[in-house]
Amino acid sequence: PPRARTLALLSLGFSVPIAVVGGGAVGFLLDRALGTLPWLSLLFVSFGVAAGIRNVVRAASAAAPGGGRRPGDPPSDSAPTPRRP
Repeated sequence: PPRARTLALLSLGFSVPIAVVGGGAVGFLLDRALGTLPWLSLLFVSFGVAAGIRNVVRAASAAAPGGGRRPGDPPSDSAPTPRRP
């Protein structure tokens, strides 16, 4: 539905900063505990940025016409076919 698509895109305004701040907070707490300031903070902020970018890409592909599926992809509700040994 269009409303669900709109809400998913609007949630990006919250999910990206939360991922970055959350990663920074975890890194900072680990830095303080281990005495490695600022290295783990930088590492976990980088993880947060990567997670934020991933959220944007996933939301954009889901909001695209066709739900991000490419031509030739099976329908999303189909069960995977079992592999033969």
